[in-house]
Amino acid sequence: MKGIYGYVALLIASLSFMISFGYKVFHLDYIDIENFFSLFLRDLMVFFVVYFIAKYFFKNIEMIFNNYRKIL
Repeated sequence: MKGIYGYVALLIASLSFMISFGYKVFHLDYIDIENFFSLFLRDLMVFFVVYFIAKYFFKNIEMIFNNYRKIL
């Protein structure tokens, strides 16, 4: 299970980006080009924030499990 936390974090961040951006564009019908780019950049920033937080969180969980296995 070594290093899988990065892929899980990327999956969570990608899903949050796609759901948020898709909802804003398709459901709320933001077609204006200026609005579109501002929404895209805002969701892209959220993507990176979610990615780094999830990567840190899952890395710590993996470290806890590895230490627990060493104790046993």
